[in-house]
Amino acid sequence: TGYWSRDFVPKYYLTVASVGYTHVFTKYFSALAGYDRYLYHVEDASFIPYQNTLSVTPVFDIKKASLSINYSFYFGDKSVHRISTMLGGRIEFNNDFGYKRIALLPMAPMLFGNETFYETETWIPRTRIQALRYYRDYGTIYPTFTTEIKEFGVMNYAFSLPISLSTKNLNLLLTYCYTIPKALPSESLTFSESTYLMASASYTLRLRK
Repeated sequence: TGYWSRDFVPKYYLTVASVGYTHVFTKYFSALAGYDRYLYHVEDASFIPYQNTLSVTPVFDIKKASLSINYSFYFGDKSVHRISTMLGGRIEFNNDFGYKRIALLPMAPMLFGNETFYETETWIPRTRIQALRYYRDYGTIYPTFTTEIKEFGVMNYAFSLPISLSTKNLNLLLTYCYTIPKALPSESLTFSESTYLMASASYTLRLRK
């Protein structure tokens, strides 16, 4: 999967290599498990703490609607947990272009997650006696303390409009997405609302029984 956005430099900034497995339990319920490896096309990727993801996703399908709940474990230099819920639909079209199926798949995902923040505070003595007390207790007259803060909450809202083009074994997916990042209480939000385009291709290997 490749990612392009006008908000990044370079605009084509990320490639994701994925492998996964899907098991269909009934016509209404299936589950997916997968692994993703993130390859960033930026000058300095050392500040990106997560390069891998393990995920599991149960999916419920009722006629033209679907509901999925995805749990992902991101890891690399750091590790975090993410939970995303997505309500989507499926509108299929007749076509004369040689595809087995053309479908429009509007989706409204919401992302929850955890993050760890660190707050630093330095005590400034107001009197000589207080300065001597700080030096006696902490070895310096300006003691510094770091507090670890762990938070969980909504991190992103989005609306996406994918179009799927399918043949017998090949699927092409073109997606337009509008995303609204949300800051956690102790987070300084660095991204604003944005749009991006995504294109992906997948080929299904059918194993003989």
